Amino acid sequence: MQWLAAISVRRPVLATVIILAFVVVGLLGYTRLPVDRFPKIDFPTVNIVTRHDGATPREIETEITDKIEEAVNTVAGIDELRSTSSDGISQVLVSFVLEKNIDVASQEVRDRIARILPDLPEKATAPIIEKLDPDAAPILNLSLIAQNPSARSPNSLTKPCAASSKASPESVKFPCSAAAFAKSTSG
Repeated sequence: MQWLAAISVRRPVLATVIILAFVVVGLLGYTRLPVDRFPKIDFPTVNIVTRHDGATPREIETEITDKIEEAVNTVAGIDELRSTSSDGISQVLVSFVLEKNIDVASQEVRDRIARILPDLPEKATAPIIEKLDPDAAPILNLSLIAQNPSARSPNSLTKPCAASSKASPESVKFPCSAAAFAKSTSG
């Protein structure tokens, strides 16, 4: 490293030009870096949702969630297995190690779930198995509240968002989802 110091002292213009070249290349590289809110990464995560209307969380856990967990637990490369059992719905989230191909993992999960379908309750819907895709998430969630629930139905409240999402893709600036809640005002 002493030779670099010696050259810099003997030829200061050369040292300045080398430093400026590094700065220019760095600035050019920085301006051309792509920036994305969610980088294009395929998270190896599979979500399994099963509905059973009228079932309590305990029934959902014993009749659906435990069976799905036992079947899926044998898939190779699982990093984390989480489940939620609530009124009428079972949700199992299977996260795999980053090296696992999401398409292969999803197919393996589908195969394991297909084996236990006869063991699930008859009134339960078939499990919905989907890959986690951050690009599919809406960037805007809109909640609408009606002051007088009899004056406007939930369908009429959600029409503006539904109309914009059915328009041509060029005119829609962002994906949106809407939920309507009626609030009664007594008094």
